[in-house]
Amino acid sequence: HPAFRWEVRTTLAPTLGEADLFEIATMLPEVNRWVLTFYRTPKDYRQKDEERINLPALGEREVVGLQERLLLLQPNLKRVR
Repeated sequence: HPAFRWEVRTTLAPTLGEADLFEIATMLPEVNRWVLTFYRTPKDYRQKDEERINLPALGEREVVGLQERLLLLQPNLKRVR
């Protein structure tokens, strides 16, 4: 239905890289809204996940650098801090 509106949210977890974002952008049809949420280390987590969750994640500088190319694929891209 054309009036149906929905959004896609992607959290920029440490295991998600630039290539992953471009893959997601090309796999999706053009969406009404694609929101990129910056990763925050959780307060509580399983000890066995510590190394993985403390890896560096894409930050604002990296996302700003990718934004122009991502907008060509998904024109309704939004960033959340």
